Amino acid sequence: MELPKASSSKCKLVIRTFGQDIDQVAEGMQNIIDQDLKLSYGKINAEGRLVMEQTTYAPLEMNQAFLDSYADYFFIRDHYDRWKHANFQSQYGKPFSLKRALTSMFFDDNVDSADKGDQKDIIHPFDEKGNYIAPVQALKQGKLFKVNSLDAILDEDYFLRTVRTQLRDI
Repeated sequence: MELPKASSSKCKLVIRTFGQDIDQVAEGMQNIIDQDLKLSYGKINAEGRLVMEQTTYAPLEMNQAFLDSYADYFFIRDHYDRWKHANFQSQYGKPFSLKRALTSMFFDDNVDSADKGDQKDIIHPFDEKGNYIAPVQALKQGKLFKVNSLDAILDEDYFLRTVRTQLRDI
């Protein structure tokens, strides 16, 4: 069986959750966009690796896995128990690779401690060599964004406005 070729899209959207709602989110996006989406599902396993399309990727390979895929939309379920059992330490949270040559943005409503410099956070940012980056640094760099859920629900341009501003500043 021949796999579909990598997408030529310059933009990939990765939706991540600890919850069970990934199928509903994908269906909702499909309804909003009103066309068949080129999408892929995956999960982060207990070791913090991405499992997608029957292949397992180390955290440093995650971005390349997305770039090489035929899909433009990814729906990933993160491993909550891994984070919980590590006392909610950032290093065991949602892996987020920051590469210099790639514009990446992570939006989450649970980054409360990142702006305080606390190492207990939902996200684990790291550089292209695998070195941990404190979430507060990712905030300052414009890579991590705390989402106000109510504002996001009421304002359909909430995320677009932030993305446009960040892209303008590049």
